Amino acid sequence: MFLSLGFLLLSLGLVYWALGPGRAWGVQGLRTIAVHPWGFAGVVGGLYLCYALGAGLGLADPQLAAHWSELAGLFGRLQPSRLPLSAGGIFLWNWSLGLLLTTCLPGLLFGLPSLGFNALRNLILGLLLSPPAIGWHLFLLQIPTALFELGGYALGVYGSMLLLFERGWQPGAYSRILSRMGAVLWLATLALLLAAWYEAFSIG
Repeated sequence: MFLSLGFLLLSLGLVYWALGPGRAWGVQGLRTIAVHPWGFAGVVGGLYLCYALGAGLGLADPQLAAHWSELAGLFGRLQPSRLPLSAGGIFLWNWSLGLLLTTCLPGLLFGLPSLGFNALRNLILGLLLSPPAIGWHLFLLQIPTALFELGGYALGVYGSMLLLFERGWQPGAYSRILSRMGAVLWLATLALLLAAWYEAFSIG
C-alpha cells in the first residue's frame, strides 16, 4: 500500500516538475535534439529497426520466439489489483537497469557501447514480444509501450552520442556536453514513466 502510494506521488511529482520548475530543462533537451536532427533520426530509427527485425525473426521462427518468451516469463509477474506498484516496478527496472546501467554509464565512453547494448536489447525484445510469442492481441496492445519505452532508451543513447557528435574528447568539451546530455536524459525519464503506467494498465 505504502509503496503504491509512494510511486503514485513520485509520478505526480515528476509531472509537476516537468510542467513547472523543470520545464526549462525539458526545453533544453528538445533544443539539444534539434541540434543534430539527422543524428537523432538515425539513432532512433536504427534502434526501432532492431526491434522490428527481432519481431520479424519471431514471425519467421515461431518456435524460437515462443521458447525465448517462455524463458523470460514476461507477462506473469504483474497483479492487476496493485497497479501503481506494478507500474513502479516496471519504471524502476527500466530506469535503473535499462537507462542508467546499460545506457548512460556505458554511454560515457562516447556513446558507442550504449548504442551497441541497446541495439542488441531491442533485437531481443522484438523477438520476445513478437506475435508468435505473445499473440497478436497483446502484440498490438504493447505497441505504445514499445514506442515510449524504446523511445526513452533511444533518447538516452542519443544523449550519450552527443559526446561523439560534438567531439567530447577535445579540451573542455566533455563537461560542457554532460549538462546537455542530462537534459535529454530527463526527457528519457518522462518517456519511461509514461511507458510504465501504460504497460501496467495494458497488462493488468
